[in-house]
Amino acid sequence: MLNHFIKNFINIFLLLIFISIYSVANNIDISHHKQISLFENSNIYISEEKLTIQQVLKENLFEAYKKPYINIGASRKTIWVKFKLHNPTQDPINKLLIFTSSLLEHIALYEKGVLDAPLIKGVSHISKEHTTLFPYYNIHLEENSSQEYYLEVRSLYEPV
Repeated sequence: MLNHFIKNFINIFLLLIFISIYSVANNIDISHHKQISLFENSNIYISEEKLTIQQVLKENLFEAYKKPYINIGASRKTIWVKFKLHNPTQDPINKLLIFTSSLLEHIALYEKGVLDAPLIKGVSHISKEHTTLFPYYNIHLEENSSQEYYLEVRSLYEPV
């Protein structure tokens, strides 16, 4: 009986280690791809209440997500997305993070280490410099580097 318990405990422990390693190792290599589905390589959390990035990170609420899209309809929910971009090359890389819905009301991009200064876009936050139909962010990664990002997406009147 004790032997069976120990075997089960070891199996559960190894499974937890594997899950932890997989979630940490899910970097998105941006050096070779022109277009990448962000959601399939990210962790997400869909919140019923309005939380800060600090609250979401403190509670460790993100879960792996493997679908190419999110569809929650028009609601008061907030979608949080956690992803890590990786540049394994010897050269800096500049990419664009483009949203395919032009009517999203609130999009905030947080960079790990700079959580108090998100870059905010969306139809509720249109700036004078906004010249495109779709909201986008410029992403710059130095050579041989990785950076973790967090997105907060909310749209009360337009389906997400």
